[in-house]
Amino acid sequence: DLEVTGDKDDSRVLHLTIHRPSASSGAIGRPTTPLLAAKFIFDDHIRCMAAKQRLTKGRLKARQRKLHQIGRLLELPGHLQPCPSPPAHALHTMRQEAY
Repeated sequence: DLEVTGDKDDSRVLHLTIHRPSASSGAIGRPTTPLLAAKFIFDDHIRCMAAKQRLTKGRLKARQRKLHQIGRLLELPGHLQPCPSPPAHALHTMRQEAY
């Protein structure tokens, strides 16, 4: 799993931690050593926030891909659409109401 956090003291710093997936449910609650722990320092806070947003978006897309693969393995109907994100759903609703 990927953990992305900002630094409370410096808005240009982004902390990135990649954890090993737990092999069993018994690993929950036990601290594990991360595969990677890194600190990135950007030129300004705007670049830092852009990187954080891209990492977060990529993480969500990877999770959706995994869920889709699980759905195919379980032979769930292919016409099921993923739940829209709140901003996209709100924008779509506002556009529908405008017409």
